[in-house]
Amino acid sequence: MTLRHDRLDNFWFTLLHELGHISNCDITKDEKEIIMDDTSAKHELDEVEDNADKFAHESFISSNIWEEKKHLLPNKTEIITLANDLGISPAVIAGRIRWEESNYTKFTDLIGQGEVRKILLSFWK
Repeated sequence: MTLRHDRLDNFWFTLLHELGHISNCDITKDEKEIIMDDTSAKHELDEVEDNADKFAHESFISSNIWEEKKHLLPNKTEIITLANDLGISPAVIAGRIRWEESNYTKFTDLIGQGEVRKILLSFWK
């Protein structure tokens, strides 16, 4: 994990994605190599990456809830309400909408731009 994309939405998704690799037994203690994800594209054709993505998505919002609610999230207030109901950061929902719609201009005030570095640095002060 890096701070290349210093956003809460990216941090939380990436963390759960990598934990998905562990949960899915993609990484064993016998492996000596470093696994580098191709972060430049969606992983539609890579089953291992797709499964880790699914783990991350399901960890935050079950597919049943997402399918029911995603069309009802037209504005910041609705996103924050759902996030509070689910006990997750609004950044996670805003980031998922942006990614699924390939519209990275939406909800820029919700994704936590510049927040991850601040949070991590606060632990070392």
